[in-house]
Amino acid sequence: MLQPHQVHPNDKGHYNGYIGYYWSKYTIARRYRPTRILEIGVRAGYSALAFLEAAHDQGRHQEVVYVGIDGETGTHGGEGGPYLPWAEKILNEPHGPEYKVILLEANTQRALPESVIQVLENEGRFDLIHVDGDHTKRGALSDLDLAVGFLMPNGVILIDDYDRAPAVKEAIDEWIETHPEWDHLYIPSFNGDVAITRLGGGTELDPIDTPEIGRVAPTPEAPQWIDSYEKAKLTDHIRAGDKVLIRFGHGLGDTMMFMPIFDKLQRDYPEVKFYLYLESGQEHFWPSVPKMHAEGLGMDKVFVVHFPMSEGHAHGLTKQHYCCEVEIGIDPPEEEFAQLKEYKAYPSPYVLCHFHGTALPDSVNCPANVAAVIWEEVLAAGKIPVECHFMHMFANPVNEQFDWIERHVRDVQPTIHKLAQMMAHSFAFIGVASGPFCVSMGFNPERTLYLENRHPVATYAKRETPASINVNGYQKGEVQRWLGTLS
Repeated sequence: MLQPHQVHPNDKGHYNGYIGYYWSKYTIARRYRPTRILEIGVRAGYSALAFLEAAHDQGRHQEVVYVGIDGETGTHGGEGGPYLPWAEKILNEPHGPEYKVILLEANTQRALPESVIQVLENEGRFDLIHVDGDHTKRGALSDLDLAVGFLMPNGVILIDDYDRAPAVKEAIDEWIETHPEWDHLYIPSFNGDVAITRLGGGTELDPIDTPEIGRVAPTPEAPQWIDSYEKAKLTDHIRAGDKVLIRFGHGLGDTMMFMPIFDKLQRDYPEVKFYLYLESGQEHFWPSVPKMHAEGLGMDKVFVVHFPMSEGHAHGLTKQHYCCEVEIGIDPPEEEFAQLKEYKAYPSPYVLCHFHGTALPDSVNCPANVAAVIWEEVLAAGKIPVECHFMHMFANPVNEQFDWIERHVRDVQPTIHKLAQMMAHSFAFIGVASGPFCVSMGFNPERTLYLENRHPVATYAKRETPASINVNGYQKGEVQRWLGTLS
């Protein structure tokens, strides 16, 4: 995500605006999944950062080549430059060494230097070309023609500022009118983007909320909002051809259990286009519409899923099963937790421990005296215990750190990626019912030990049940013996 320190000094008063710009580009890149990107008009590198971080979040960063060209002409936002040195700085800051990034200074409205042409020819063709250079009509048409010459047969050209620059809009409309062999889509993004691709080239132009220019005009009508399921379930409301947004504003553990439901919905109802809105950092981990689209503009229906608690109920259903029954209206999926097998577990001396639950501390938490025994038993087993309790935005203030814990992450900026990477590089997980437990079930359920207080493990998992111990009647040595069973 674009961070405040990555914003150029000339743009410091416009950070929130550039966040919106960044998210629109990030979402488009998530949709088209490019690996070879050419950008005409780099400026400070915000769109480039969005394209590269989208590739990184999809685990495809090692494949990506990015080439950016900017003339540093001082026009259309280029006043107060040069900006290319800043772009180079931020593109090499978070993930830069993982990519091949080439920045070239050249005015695309003139004959390109031989050195620039040589670089472009050496890199071959591109599957995404972002055009955000000269904003005169003649300049935009010239950049479009340049882009066509370097585009893969199934590639996409993305043109910025359709809604913001009248000359660019005029150029795009004229180009589309005179090139019937190309398909096109209007994307109601931050400044208005237009995506174009060759008809029959193999790429479907179908990103989020994208009515096509000249065929379907963008509509401001509000979608139907549904947040009550007593009379009809979600599946009772949807119809073939619907565009449906599901808003899921819950913690990480609930999302781990909900993602298999979302995947099954898409499989069971292929004629419906489902989109998901997540927040609290989860939008960086799974595909999510950006916040600017969270109200569902362009959708037919918006569903607010409550994912009600099943803890303490006599029905004996897991939370996932209960949600399917009382809100969604489908049979529960086979998988009880989102599978995160892309993060492979490696031999490690670290055992992650989590003793505090966010939502139900009284009935979930591990007593301090039992937690201390477990900690010592991990050490006795020759492993290194680490408390994996992040102080995220929903952190419950009653869950204070035990004073004997020496290794923890409470002082680390919380992200889901950090938790996932810890899981991927740990020997085992021992913890209560909370987000980290669910994430561990998505990684290695066979290396997960559930610390049961008042809620049995069957509240959360029945088909792939992890090992569990009851913290209210803990028998000394249980954890050490369990660790000894793991190879």
